[in-house]
Amino acid sequence: MEIYSTEEQQEQAIIGFLQRYWIAFVAVIVIVIAASVGWYLYQDHQDGKSLKASAAFEAIMQSKADNKVVQLQSFINKYPDANSYPYMARMILAKAFVNENKYQQAADALSVVTQKADEPLRSLAMLRLARVQLALKKDKDALATLDGVSGKSYKGSVEALKGDIYVAQGHFGKARDAYQQAIADGNGSDPSLQLKLDNLAGE
Repeated sequence: MEIYSTEEQQEQAIIGFLQRYWIAFVAVIVIVIAASVGWYLYQDHQDGKSLKASAAFEAIMQSKADNKVVQLQSFINKYPDANSYPYMARMILAKAFVNENKYQQAADALSVVTQKADEPLRSLAMLRLARVQLALKKDKDALATLDGVSGKSYKGSVEALKGDIYVAQGHFGKARDAYQQAIADGNGSDPSLQLKLDNLAGE
């Protein structure tokens, strides 16, 4: 817009501008208002879903029914995007599968958590997935999974599990180093680590 020398000219220019572009101006305002209302409605909807998911998850945790696996699977299907709840449900589901020696199903459940969840749940899921992979005799996969654990609080647990994997592979020197590192990283209060080291004394 050109520069005007008087206030009257500026006023007339503004009026002329609005007359020419008022439809577009109103349209922009309507779009902004609609977007804002839509966002708040979406947020209300998401908050409502989260509250329902929270109540449903708590009900499953309190349930004494024997079909908890079925309940968890149904919950995951119904609330796939309800914050962290579907990931926590998969963690519990994986534990149930391990108790039934269904290691592949447990690995499948944990894999989703490792790919989509945020920290620290992601690192915990990776640690558990590596244990399941070891049970499935997938040693290399288990080591690769452990390399992806980024949570510092799990360093000792990672090294301890690496020691177990190296023992399974017959790499006793690496196992000894891993157990010692696990103790140094904060797992020194675990008496099983020293016992595992003692068992490797003759290897």
